[in-house]
Order: sequence, then C-alpha cells, then structure tokens
Amino acid sequence: MNKKKTISSKNNGEDYAFGRSILKIIILKLCDSVTLTMLKRYFKNHGPMSGGSIRHPHSQIIGLRNYDYHEDITVKNMNGWLLHEDQDIRITLSKHPIIGFFEYNLRFKPDVPVRSIAMRLQQTIRYVLDSLAKFSQSYNYFFYQLEDGYEYIKVIPRYITTPLYVGYKIPQTCNDERAAKILHNITPYFELK
Repeated sequence: MNKKKTISSKNNGEDYAFGRSILKIIILKLCDSVTLTMLKRYFKNHGPMSGGSIRHPHSQIIGLRNYDYHEDITVKNMNGWLLHEDQDIRITLSKHPIIGFFEYNLRFKPDVPVRSIAMRLQQTIRYVLDSLAKFSQSYNYFFYQLEDGYEYIKVIPRYITTPLYVGYKIPQTCNDERAAKILHNITPYFELK
C-alpha cells in the first residue's frame, strides 16, 4: 500500500521534529544578526535523498569561516512566480533557482511572528510532500538573511539532481504554464483552517 506521508497532528514524531525546527527558528531569530549572517547557517534534512548522513529527519546549524553565501545566493534566487502573499509572508516559486526546477521561497520581515512563519512553512512542506510523492519524499529547507531587509526560507524538494547542474552548474526551472498549475494546486494549502 502506497501511503502519502504528510505533516499532521496524527503523526507525533514529525510534529515533534517540526516543533524542534520551529524552536530553532526562534533561537536563530534571537541570535546576534552579524554572527548569524557571517558565521552560522541553518538547514533541515528530510528523507533519503536530502543529503543527510543520519537516516532520520534532522536539522543542522553549521559554521563557515571562509565562505560568505552572499557571493553566491542573492535576492534574484528568491524571486519568482507569486504563489501566496499575506500581511506577514510572501511565497514564490523561483524563476532563478539555486539548483533547479521547484524551489519555494518564503520571504518575511525579521519581526514577523514565529507562528506565522511556522504555519506557512508547514503548509509549503505539506504541498511539496503531497505533490511530489511519486518522485521523492525528501526535501531540505535553508534560512537566509540577505541584504534587503527580509529573511528567507527556501524549501527545496530533493530528487536525483539534473546532470546539467552537476556537470555545468546550470540550474533548470519550470515554465509559466507549469508555474500556473503549481499556483492552482498549492492555493488550498494556504487556506486557514
């Protein structure tokens, strides 16, 4: 029996892991912004294709001394087709993805309530897991502070990486027609219940 894996209150293990991730959001938002921007990176691994070395879903905070991601990751990587926008958060599908195809970006001001961020992140991940279930049950999400006054979370479904990216660092993206279909399909996930 092929059962879709979703984030729900019926799955206490995932709720606990998701709750821990949200706690890390709170901790990161309280960190000194200079330290966070220059030294620490936070991301989450979920699923066998997520690149994690530990089999269960987990989050990591890493320090990078001689690398500033601002050289490689810009606001351009966070812009794209508008999927949802409310008073707290703007969600887009990247037109200029970092690795390719479907990257979902959550943009918000630093003072947005963590509850709003958590709800929209969970809804986005639920959509990713539901819509890509036949391809993969793996994803990563990454946190960014870019120099435009916003903070970002990028949700990236994980499956076998395109050879164009591996060999030539050419990311692939979807077209307007596919983006419109995603917009249509993801909208119900953002309805408040």
